[in-house]
Amino acid sequence: MPRQERQKLVMLATARDEVELAIWLGLLEQEGVPVAVHKRDPLGGLDVAPTPIFSYDIYVQAEDEGRAREVLGLQGPD
Repeated sequence: MPRQERQKLVMLATARDEVELAIWLGLLEQEGVPVAVHKRDPLGGLDVAPTPIFSYDIYVQAEDEGRAREVLGLQGPD
């Protein structure tokens, strides 16, 4: 079985809570967009911009970023 090629992940958005996360994951799943989620540690390192406690970073494969942003109605990265 051939080894799968690693895909570059990009951060799509940060969900403020589990409810927002569940909604976004449901929408992305319906469109067949694979997602990785990282729960932010409220006592973790120094972030450049503050985020709400217990928020979730949502990552997608770079090749799916445009479609995922469209599904969630998000603007592109600055």
